[in-house]
Amino acid sequence: ILYSGGSGNVLIPQTMKDCIVIPKSATYEVQDKVYTFRNIDGVAKSTMVQVLPISEDNNYIVEAGLSIGDVIVAEGVGFIRDNTPIKVKQN
Repeated sequence: ILYSGGSGNVLIPQTMKDCIVIPKSATYEVQDKVYTFRNIDGVAKSTMVQVLPISEDNNYIVEAGLSIGDVIVAEGVGFIRDNTPIKVKQN
């Protein structure tokens, strides 16, 4: 209920198809920009990603910055830096 002079945000649900979804734990923020680490030839490279301003609870929906097939660091983002050697863990 909004009273006279009050304001609020309205969230309109929408269904997204064929989108890239990454966990928030695989990202970090610097000055309101979202970054993740991509695996490029066994080295972690910091990559800025553009995400939807409204996301799921623990995930981001990526609009730009990643492509299908890119391998990202999913855990331990706070412990690595750009150009850190990494090994891909297979499931």
